[in-house]
Amino acid sequence: MKITKSQLRKIIKEELTIVLESLGATSGEDFTSAMSDLGALYQPVAVDAEEDAQYANIETIIDKMAEYELEKIRISKKALKDALYAYDDAEALHNQLIDRIRPMVEDNPRPDGYRWEEIWTRMLVEILGLKKAWSKRPMPGPKVKRGINKLMKSKLFANASDKDRAAASKKIFKALMSLESNGGYERYYEEMLDDALGGYDSPFIRRLAKAAGSDSESWGEALGAWSDGDSKFEKWMR
Repeated sequence: MKITKSQLRKIIKEELTIVLESLGATSGEDFTSAMSDLGALYQPVAVDAEEDAQYANIETIIDKMAEYELEKIRISKKALKDALYAYDDAEALHNQLIDRIRPMVEDNPRPDGYRWEEIWTRMLVEILGLKKAWSKRPMPGPKVKRGINKLMKSKLFANASDKDRAAASKKIFKALMSLESNGGYERYYEEMLDDALGGYDSPFIRRLAKAAGSDSESWGEALGAWSDGDSKFEKWMR
């Protein structure tokens, strides 16, 4: 933790006062002269108050960061701290971040799938000129599409018609992008993809299950396992 000049002066004065007292210089011209010299240490008090406020604002900014997000964007905490201490006005920087982020998270707690502390970290890194961590942030859409494309090649959809596969892909993408984790407003629940495809045992799901050589119930269980992140989701089909 950094020590400001005013804090350092206070420490020096306290220590020198103890030394002078131990030497018996507690009164008279020697003590008055010594204390007069120490008074010079306090001349730039106004400047030190500003410096204290600057450090306090920097610590506040750091406390609101997500360190794991720094690791993702490959910026060291030391590099960020160095850039912060070199910044002219930490209070203005703090207020700028608040003003930019507040309207983003008022209606949606995870815009583009990012939590507010992750947004704070990425915007901070970008404002400090270290990296375009926010404006060039990874978006959830491409990742979701890659996952769905892989799903369409699995046993659940491999034998479905091109028309049904395209329709299912579109519906699943829409459902997944509606989730808070991807920047939407909905919370995940186990049957959400079943519902997206028309509901349990709908004609569409029965058709997809039949093409996969499965019953609709176990086919739906396999789809749910995929959405839960089970890499062996196909085994659920019967």
